[in-house]
Amino acid sequence: MGVEILEERKECRIGRSGSVLVLVWYLEPTVPALERFEVHHRQLAAKFGKITMVSVIKGGLLPPGPEVRARIDKNTAELQKQRYGMITAIQASGLAAIFIRSFLAALALVSTEHMRVVKTTEELAKEIQRIPGQDEATRADAGLARDLAAFIALPPPTGVTP
Repeated sequence: MGVEILEERKECRIGRSGSVLVLVWYLEPTVPALERFEVHHRQLAAKFGKITMVSVIKGGLLPPGPEVRARIDKNTAELQKQRYGMITAIQASGLAAIFIRSFLAALALVSTEHMRVVKTTEELAKEIQRIPGQDEATRADAGLARDLAAFIALPPPTGVTP
């Protein structure tokens, strides 16, 4: 099926594979990047009814500032209703990555949303395919891990204006 690039920004690349919205973060999220993510999220949910959201964190491990946190909080309830769940892959390394992975894993335990934290692309693909409600085409996609790996491996966008 492949992962179609929907938008590239200096902070992230946004793509989709069927009903799966994929964000690869290279830098800390910004309000404009979150606004664009929300547009793509709503468009994909309008097409499929519900979607699976995937965030891959390759960089940008600083805690979000108050404006970004407020933007996330503003739309979380609405967007959660449009999702089967959310899977986050922390592919950055170091102490900050360990801290974020642990924090998100603990958050997943108390979240009302189906939320998982993984490290590898293979785990990511398996989690996408077994998430309750996932569409049959995505469940049957034998090349999902390969396609995600290729998308995630793309170099960060250069010369892209936010």
